[in-house]
Amino acid sequence: MFSLLLVCVSMLVTLSWGQSQSCKSFLLGSLPVPLDWCFNYGSTGLTYSYDYSSSDGTTVMLNYYAKSGCSGTTTGATVTSSMIKNDGGVCDNVALVTTYSSSSCAVGDIYSSLPYVTDWCYEYTTGVGYKYSCASGNVTLSLWSASATCANTASSMTTLYMNMECSGSTYTEVTCDAAPAGGSDSNILSISYIIYGLLFAVSIVKLL
Repeated sequence: MFSLLLVCVSMLVTLSWGQSQSCKSFLLGSLPVPLDWCFNYGSTGLTYSYDYSSSDGTTVMLNYYAKSGCSGTTTGATVTSSMIKNDGGVCDNVALVTTYSSSSCAVGDIYSSLPYVTDWCYEYTTGVGYKYSCASGNVTLSLWSASATCANTASSMTTLYMNMECSGSTYTEVTCDAAPAGGSDSNILSISYIIYGLLFAVSIVKLL
């Protein structure tokens, strides 16, 4: 699973800060993820946690905990990132997408969490910028096809998630400006980022 995660992270795109980023974060593939931020995940009645950290600004560690709150004994794995910012404060502009395994459109004890740092511009490739935003429970991806700094009006906007969305066997909750919590499962997290990283790349190509 770790090898699959690293393959996903190493997508062949040119990424850089489109504007000055002020909080601790890094790019996992093309997804902006907060550092020192604790996430929950649930599996068959148990709650676990994970966070990302970087002590030197060149390496990111994915840390797993056997309980919520990101405390106690941890196991970890190194994550490859093209961009890391490990100074500044803990991000408070985070959209948290929680997806529950549910056929009844309700929360449950099996779920995964996917974080997005919002409101900052990133350069996807030369001259092309993108930004995530969260408002009224909706996570939106905006693309600037002629501006690496996301200046003026976006070329396109795509809603990625909607709060309380029910689809098949999943139920989604979106929290804008979420607060750090605890936990997430390594397998669920890896699968989530592989899927959403690839979907992001495909969406960018289509929007271009």
